[in-house]
Amino acid sequence: MFKKILAGFLLLSLLFSGYLVLQAQQSADPAMAEFGLQETAAFSMTKTLKACPNKPNCVSTQATEKQHQADPIPYTGSKEEAKTRLLSILDDTKRTTRRTVETDYIHYTFKTWPIPFTDDVEFLFDDANKVIHFRSASRVGHSDLGANRKRMNKIVSAFSAK
Repeated sequence: MFKKILAGFLLLSLLFSGYLVLQAQQSADPAMAEFGLQETAAFSMTKTLKACPNKPNCVSTQATEKQHQADPIPYTGSKEEAKTRLLSILDDTKRTTRRTVETDYIHYTFKTWPIPFTDDVEFLFDDANKVIHFRSASRVGHSDLGANRKRMNKIVSAFSAK
């Protein structure tokens, strides 16, 4: 009897693990992700980060919903100096991949641990106000147990300390 229960438990564990691996593989597909810049109004030259979905697994400095809101990262000096400092922090962070670096926009992916889900982290430089806006969001699932907010708090702290 015990062996049958143990075998059933192991089978369920393997099935669940397979499901998680499948979800992780799907989360690595950028076509499934909702990230990137959007124009704020028709014929506008102003770009913003996309809005967070109606799920608790996203944090953004441009969010209007309280659950997603965060403060942008202030900087002094030139935008290029701030960008160099931020890229250094991101490149030194484990499980990250640099995806896009443009004049005012940076996109990285982060792999969560221990299950390798992909999160998209974006930065938008507002040189007129000397701040860096960001958005960090999970590609799959509903809750991230605060992982995106914790990640961004660490990045903001590291940027402020450099």
